[in-house]
Amino acid sequence: MNFLFFLTFLAAWMAPEFAIAPTYEHTYDFEEGLAAVKQNGKLGYIDRAGKMVIAPAYAMAYGFHDGVALVQAKKEGPYSVIDKTGKLLQQDAFAENVSFQEGLVAVRENNRHSEGKYGYLNKEGKVVIPFRYAEAYNFFEGLAGTRIGDEWGYIDKTGKQVIAPAPTLGGIFFREGMALTITKDGKWGFVDKAGKPVIATQYDQAGSFSEGLACVQLDGKWGYIDHTGKRVIPVTLELENANAFEDGRAAIKQNGKCGYLDKTGKVVIALAYEEANDFSEGLALVTRSDGLKGFIDVTGKLVIPWQRFPSVSDSHEGLIAAEHPTSSKHGFLRNPLYKK
Repeated sequence: MNFLFFLTFLAAWMAPEFAIAPTYEHTYDFEEGLAAVKQNGKLGYIDRAGKMVIAPAYAMAYGFHDGVALVQAKKEGPYSVIDKTGKLLQQDAFAENVSFQEGLVAVRENNRHSEGKYGYLNKEGKVVIPFRYAEAYNFFEGLAGTRIGDEWGYIDKTGKQVIAPAPTLGGIFFREGMALTITKDGKWGFVDKAGKPVIATQYDQAGSFSEGLACVQLDGKWGYIDHTGKRVIPVTLELENANAFEDGRAAIKQNGKCGYLDKTGKVVIALAYEEANDFSEGLALVTRSDGLKGFIDVTGKLVIPWQRFPSVSDSHEGLIAAEHPTSSKHGFLRNPLYKK
């Protein structure tokens, strides 16, 4: 038997080490210390020690945000709100799947699916910003994108219009004090929290800022800019895709293969993978051409060995939701690099 083939075969069948045993029908990412898990056809929540803290009682259960989560008694039914003890805070509160951000949530008036104006509720269900917007997004960094007529602007948590509606604003969330803007002819730039254009609308594509840099594309080539608009990594990279920086690395794709750049623009993890996720908590999920998946660190070293995971997530709060390669049961791997 070919030695390389033997190693691949062995990796595919060796059982990975689970921190929380694969005994569930499905597992979801940890958020705010709890993760939804499916057991006997119902969903509940476990803590990071694997203890069931909210009994499986729901047809669907979603991640915690701002200390609350949405749950459904029936898959096609309305959404209720619970806290981390499982206490019901609002019964059948929402017609749509929404999430709280910074204490508020954007919803339609009277919980209608496709009609009515948007406003904002707090976690007690009280209207804190009236229903007056054609569209509205959640709050990030204290501001939320809202649309009146055909134009987007930004409001603060009191409902005050901080950035007046304008044709180039798209309501995209703020990150690192900057939000993307786009012109009618598809050119991208950035504004600050005063609505001042700080990076001119000049790029064919652009991503939000992360770790001080944003990816941009111009005339089919990619690069990265800083908050002043300086092209820290020149817009000369011939790539099929470029992601945001996480843990000092940016996933890129070139000639069908994926690898990672550092902040100087140097390829520091070779273009050797079929797929490469963003780094999360020091690890990145990568996929080989034979379908095996593993986790590498920022040097490219393999930390969690190759496995034929049917499904596996990124690291969240030190744990990785994964399906066992052979049993079809779900549990959680431990991220050995995670520091709380």
